[in-house]
Amino acid sequence: AAAGEAAAMQRTMSLILSQIQGTAGADTLLGSLNRAKVGEACYIRDPDATLEERLYQNAMEENKRCVDGAVCSPKANSPVMLNNSTTNMQFAQFLHGQCVEVPQSDMLPELESHDGAMFFPNPLVNVPTPMAFFPLTAGKVDSWPGKQYGGMKRGAQWVQDDLFGQVLSCDDEDNGFISLDPVPYAEDGPFTVNFWIKNKDASGSTFEYVYSHAGDDDNGFNPFYPNQIQIYMPEVSHPAHGVIRTIVKDSSDVYQGKQSELWLDSDGWLGNNKERDTPGHVDLTDGDWHMVTLTTRTNDREGYAIFVDGVLGGANFLPHKDEDTKSGNARGDVDLDGGMPMRLDGSIYLCGRNDLHPERHFKGKLTHLSLFDTSLTPPQIAELFMSVKGEQAYLKRLNEIAAAETEREEIRIRPPVPEPRDDLQIKDAPKEEKKKEKKEKKKKGEGEEE
Repeated sequence: AAAGEAAAMQRTMSLILSQIQGTAGADTLLGSLNRAKVGEACYIRDPDATLEERLYQNAMEENKRCVDGAVCSPKANSPVMLNNSTTNMQFAQFLHGQCVEVPQSDMLPELESHDGAMFFPNPLVNVPTPMAFFPLTAGKVDSWPGKQYGGMKRGAQWVQDDLFGQVLSCDDEDNGFISLDPVPYAEDGPFTVNFWIKNKDASGSTFEYVYSHAGDDDNGFNPFYPNQIQIYMPEVSHPAHGVIRTIVKDSSDVYQGKQSELWLDSDGWLGNNKERDTPGHVDLTDGDWHMVTLTTRTNDREGYAIFVDGVLGGANFLPHKDEDTKSGNARGDVDLDGGMPMRLDGSIYLCGRNDLHPERHFKGKLTHLSLFDTSLTPPQIAELFMSVKGEQAYLKRLNEIAAAETEREEIRIRPPVPEPRDDLQIKDAPKEEKKKEKKEKKKKGEGEEE
């Protein structure tokens, strides 16, 4: 144990020294132009990197050094898809970190022990650092690092998982749930909620709430009132079973009756409770791990979208389609939810609704909750998925969507098989009348001749 602590101490001090101005041995002007502030993402290389590697590092715009008085505290090796490419081998040496004030102790806070598996995106994609990250692994429900936001669980159990290590398993029999301290990730408008779930078919015809965050813990459950983020799943006997459903209400979304009662499903439908099986959508009850991402539009625009496994599932700002109305979709000229400031002062509830309704608990596993105070772009969301499942899993998902779209297009352009119709007799009626008239004329002519 002593040897391990000594090694950790040596590595920590080496990393600190490698970032002090003048000790790196290969600093350039480019290396000091893009300085990350405390709390922002930063990326460093191993102190043993060659001069050529350091020059390459400093020349990269996205490879930030921390401002004076702060150091880049490492989190974990950045996972990448390694192959024979020299470039990818270089990228594999990056460390993902976050700028923290120079600590008084010898150990950096990010090096605190955490036994759960954690995954960080490739630094080159420049995924923002979340405002709060809850690994929800290894028996810990607090945010990491630093335990800035606390949490507690009731009824939910820790179970072993091959991918994430220990994860939380929620059981409806115990009405298990997790509550987390409020995080002000949506107070300026743009935000992203990202987590992983694993679920099997569950009996019932109502809903199971995975994520529930409201403006106040004392106001009960009013999902279509202002300041709401609700993410839930229809149960097996519900017509919309297999999708994940979302409700987002900003501070300015005043309840106006039925027109305010809109939700967005992960297969792209808005306000639709009818049975359907949209080609290409992911069945979230297949017993596999799936990444769910809810994000507002970029560039401070109104509206929000839901992604499953890094791929867009639906958005409330997409253009209106005629077939939507014919099929019962509520999309039309409605106010867009999401993107404006929200006051979410209540606790965050996982595996249950914010009013803890006994019949609305999620029955499944949940881990790796990240809360961003900004919107994420599709490439950033895809990178979050690939950092866990890998590039091949993402490409497979894209191929499945392409195949589904091809099948749908073939169905659309396939000529219909003609069916017998009564109106065919009506169309042929004039011909029959002409034949009859001609026959009568001929018969009349023969009579006149006699």
